[in-house]
Parts: sequence; C-alpha cells; structure tokens
Amino acid sequence: MKKVLVILNEQHKLMESQEALLNERFKDNWRIIPISQNGMTKIQQDEALRDIKGHVLVFASPIPYLLGKAVAQGETTLVLHNDLRDKKELPNGKIISVVAKEGWELLEI
Repeated sequence: MKKVLVILNEQHKLMESQEALLNERFKDNWRIIPISQNGMTKIQQDEALRDIKGHVLVFASPIPYLLGKAVAQGETTLVLHNDLRDKKELPNGKIISVVAKEGWELLEI
C-alpha cells in the first residue's frame, strides 16, 4: 500500500475524529507533512510535488496550488471535508459558526 501523507499547516491540529477517520481508512500507514505557517512559495510547492509523487495525499489544510497540481499530475488526492457547523458564543456575546468536531468525511478529488 502507498504511504499516505497528510498535508497540514503547522499551526493546525487534527481533531480526534479526523485522526480516527484516517486510522480507520489507512490504519497506521499515514503521517503528517507539516506546512510552514508562513505558507510555501511556488518554487517550494513545485519541489514538494516531486517529493510527494507516488503517495496518497490527504489535504487537511488548504493549499490550492499544491492541491491542483497534485490532482493534475495524477496523484491519489483526498480532502478532509465537513459541512456541519456548530454555533459558538464569544466572550463579547457575538455568535459565530465553527466546523463541527464530528461529521468528517474523506472525499477523493
């Protein structure tokens, strides 16, 4: 089985439900590829594309150019997706919507 690489901004953390979904689908055959909080230049993304060639890619953090190029070069590419939202009240009383902790899916591009 191909190694599974999870693309994740270093400022982000996978939720327990996301990790469970990855473990259920890929067992222990996945690892996180941390992406700098400052992002990546186009040159860095082109270099990364060479390094990730032949692997299964799961995008937990959006990196549009890298995602698009990975799909274009024929890599097996998935995204973590959740269309459920929870309402959360901030200390100032403002109510916002945040992504729910449950309801995650792995969608293949």
